[in-house]
Amino acid sequence: MAYTIVPLNDEHADAALAVFNEYVPNSFGAYLETALSAEAFRALRKSCLAELVVLDGKSVAGFGLLRPYHAAATFKRTGEVSYFIAKGHTQRGLGSDLLDELIRAARSQGIDHLLANVCSLNPESLAFHHKHEFTQCGVFRNVGKKNGRDFSVVWFEKKI
Repeated sequence: MAYTIVPLNDEHADAALAVFNEYVPNSFGAYLETALSAEAFRALRKSCLAELVVLDGKSVAGFGLLRPYHAAATFKRTGEVSYFIAKGHTQRGLGSDLLDELIRAARSQGIDHLLANVCSLNPESLAFHHKHEFTQCGVFRNVGKKNGRDFSVVWFEKKI
């Protein structure tokens, strides 16, 4: 299968949202307990510095976002990343490829520091960030509860 990574546009938005919403009900890959609405996804996208989509032909296999960490100009060198790969397309290196492209996009905008936050009950994402040389820099302990389970938020940083 040949995958391509291109800028996410309105044509891809519904399919990208569907990928995100796959993670909502039964996993800790997304914090939400109910599906994200198209309106909320549009609002999220407006805050992004870069939006990328992984295509399998014309089908969306995943997406990634680069957002400002903070609105204050003093933090303009720091971005926050998130990425979601559709079930059936994981374990193929797509997350790594997507992260590489997000890093390129970040550098082109003067960002030299990335942050990511991960649910403590998401071992695949924790391992992904360790593998890609993110350093754990903090934990907000037991700040969330999903599906009856308490979870912490683990923060990672990476100098790029």
